[in-house]
Amino acid sequence: MKLRPFTDKDIPLFKKWLAKPHVAKWYERPGDWIHEINNRHGEFGFITHLIAEVDGAAIGFGQFYDMFYGQRYEDCRKIEAPGESFCIDYLIGEPKYLRKGYGKELVSLLTKQAFACGARRVFGQADPGNIASRKALEANGYVSDGEDYVKEEKICQQKNKSQQACTVMSSGTP
Repeated sequence: MKLRPFTDKDIPLFKKWLAKPHVAKWYERPGDWIHEINNRHGEFGFITHLIAEVDGAAIGFGQFYDMFYGQRYEDCRKIEAPGESFCIDYLIGEPKYLRKGYGKELVSLLTKQAFACGARRVFGQADPGNIASRKALEANGYVSDGEDYVKEEKICQQKNKSQQACTVMSSGTP
């Protein structure tokens, strides 16, 4: 699987995916998602929107963003500073790619990108009834905090110049 930037050419496919029963069940307000995509170069420019591809075929969608900037749009926890807490959203739109591990792989790739952008923790939201999504998060080391799923990266900096700074992912690498 690889991720590539979302383009205008992907909008019809994204709309099609949002209407699929296996997606619509969890993405209840497709108009909000379309509004966000249509304004991704402006109002929602803080979100990185991506298309997941397998062997050149678009199979799903993913995004990640700094929750500090996203909190004005969502009913989520209060984030005090930018650059620390990121959130991921994802879907497998093509039914023939369901239940084959692609959701787990998509979560892994999005998580790695969020950490590469400086996140110290990454949140994923999964409806309690969405077992596949919960399993994809858990398989990538996310732990439920009772509200969301979270994966933390702990950074230890040693002041002694003979020791290097170390980065330890608390739940391992996906």
